[in-house]
Amino acid sequence: MPLSKEALSKYPNPVFIETGLGDGDGCLIAWGLNFIRIYSIELDFGRVVSFGKKLRERNIGNIELYSGNSATILKTLLGGMQGVSITFWLDAHPTDSPLPLAKCPLLEELEVISTSGCLSTIMIDDMRLFSQADKATIEHAVLCIPGVHDIAYENSPVAPNDIMVGRRL
Repeated sequence: MPLSKEALSKYPNPVFIETGLGDGDGCLIAWGLNFIRIYSIELDFGRVVSFGKKLRERNIGNIELYSGNSATILKTLLGGMQGVSITFWLDAHPTDSPLPLAKCPLLEELEVISTSGCLSTIMIDDMRLFSQADKATIEHAVLCIPGVHDIAYENSPVAPNDIMVGRRL
């Protein structure tokens, strides 16, 4: 589901990285909020091509798009970003409802972020789709990321408290 400008504006960092491009709204919101570098990872190559065309038509150049496995690409991207402050928008998953945690790459993405050495703010969308047990597993994984000190919830355009945020002090 879409990221709101209101939610993202509370967690500014120089870099924005999202998993799950969707229609590209998250990238455009980050661009409008003046994130310096913006990266998006999407499994569906067709979506990447389509959004890349839209960016070229609008002459937007500071958004980099990648197609493939989000955890694998994250590991490569973050390899040179130790100590960099990054806002992550994690939204790569199938459209199942309810959403079994085992069917999305979220835990693998969180593990990559945890070992990256980045200074992270983690935003996870669609929490309403996970079971209570999966939500507890996700919270635990987020709180194990170095530098993340607490968890808050933000409203999404779709539902209240639908975005989990692992926050740094």
